Amino acid sequence: MLMWIRNFISQRFSAIRFGNAISSFKQSETGLPQSTVISPILFNIFINDLTDLLASDGLTNTALFADDLAIWCSTLKRDQSKLNTILNLTLERLHLWCIENNMTVNLKKTTCQFFTLNRQPFSPQLVYNGMPVQQSDVSIYLGCALDNKLKWTKHAELVVSKARKRLSILKRLTGVKWGCNRDTLNTTYKTYIQPVLNYCNEVLISASENLLCDLQPFTNIIEKNAAILFNRLIRLPNNSFWRDYDSDGGRNLKTQKGFIQCVRENIQYKVINDVPFELLSFANPLDYAILDIRLDLVLNVRKRDLSPTALHAIALETINTRFPPEEWLHIYTDGSLLDFAQGAGIGVFSHLFSFYLHAGPLTTHFDGEVEAIHIALQQLAVRLPPIERAVILSDSTSALQALSNYNENNCLRVQNCRELLGKIKGKIVFQWVPSHCGLWGNERADFLAKKGTGILQNFRRDLTLHSAKLEIKRIFRESFRLTASRVARDKPWSTLCKKSHGIPSSPRAAAVAKFRLLTGYDCLCAHLFRFNLVTSPICVLCDTGQDMTAAHLDECSALNDLNCIVKRYWRARCLMT
Repeated sequence: MLMWIRNFISQRFSAIRFGNAISSFKQSETGLPQSTVISPILFNIFINDLTDLLASDGLTNTALFADDLAIWCSTLKRDQSKLNTILNLTLERLHLWCIENNMTVNLKKTTCQFFTLNRQPFSPQLVYNGMPVQQSDVSIYLGCALDNKLKWTKHAELVVSKARKRLSILKRLTGVKWGCNRDTLNTTYKTYIQPVLNYCNEVLISASENLLCDLQPFTNIIEKNAAILFNRLIRLPNNSFWRDYDSDGGRNLKTQKGFIQCVRENIQYKVINDVPFELLSFANPLDYAILDIRLDLVLNVRKRDLSPTALHAIALETINTRFPPEEWLHIYTDGSLLDFAQGAGIGVFSHLFSFYLHAGPLTTHFDGEVEAIHIALQQLAVRLPPIERAVILSDSTSALQALSNYNENNCLRVQNCRELLGKIKGKIVFQWVPSHCGLWGNERADFLAKKGTGILQNFRRDLTLHSAKLEIKRIFRESFRLTASRVARDKPWSTLCKKSHGIPSSPRAAAVAKFRLLTGYDCLCAHLFRFNLVTSPICVLCDTGQDMTAAHLDECSALNDLNCIVKRYWRARCLMT
């Protein structure tokens, strides 16, 4: 293998052709041939020792992707000057390595950047081989725009600009007199535009809400991809940094959340499931059959345009004309949902049999409708003698359309209904009927379905993906509502809506004091006592024995020499500490 690789990279000759002229052949002494599979592998082996050399001081971190190298280190605010010393020594080691390995660094593509939330500017002075390294406020590394404060505003602007430039191809494909079909447009969007929007969007999870408003359709995708990335990081076998990271410890950048803090707040995304689950089987193409499903009435009318009395007459005419009672068995099915946590009820009514059941906890109205049709088909499959003609009357168009669509379906009950239809020997027809129009059979089925919702359930059933998503959203919204109500309890937030406080036009010290006093987060004794940070809510500056609140500052004897409430507040805070 070694001799084969040696023969591959040595004794290579190349020439340049321009028009009909061709130069003489010259031997390539360095470099690797392009467009080969093994060249990237050999290059990675060649520079494999670079990262260990640069990080040998224990203070420098490196990230290497092909020939793109990132070097960084971090210090405290008071030790910013050490950055120049550490990084310049690292650049010297990089220069020596390049000399030994016959490599060069392109200074035109090399920039240095200082990341901080501090308002005081700091300009690092970095030198490589006697040449200063140019500074930049925004750097693009592997397609991700990094700004000085990591607000990701520039990255979002870069992504949006790239996507808008590529949207023009969709406009060209959708002409007025001609145009591609919807499948072609979807494929073009997913292969040419969507990758630009989804690339490196995990970093946007820590962006501000104002920035995410411009990317609102992709906010859920960002949070889900970030959760997937975090689950992959904690499973790295050779790096325990992400598993052992203390996200609850002290942080210097208190005004901005980090990646891990934002991901752990979105614990509702259970995107990595270690438990294997059973896959739904595809329908056999040989079993395809055209079902007789009718979603129209004898008159072409819309339900919202007619009164219940008119709908009742048209529905009766449709049933008696198409399915005479003396020739057809009429079966009415319905589902009812009163509480999602409790689940849907099932109602089936005919002159031969009637049922009311519970579809199970955390089931939707659609699940109840499909389950009712499944119960009716089960009864038809086991009846002796078999029913020659039967019509199932349902008021759910979504359930009937799911039965008629033979594409891949995530509902197991729909597949079970199709299997039962293949076993029934008689003729089965599905007819849509309007709901809540006084149709006697449909009203009886609705009554039975509502009665089925009251059956107590002490078991759990397998949920569909749609039902699981609804339950997760419901739990998250309820938890968020309760948390917001608990945090905002006894807080006069309405006072902030008044313009008399003048917070926006006040200096920073006055604005902070006014905001704290108005909202109740004033860090005085009464406020700190609620969090068990002090032993008593009584004012420690005077001997009146009153609780130290914002109103008490106007009466505190220790602050009588000050007339301004802002000065009183900051004097009280200084005396407390």
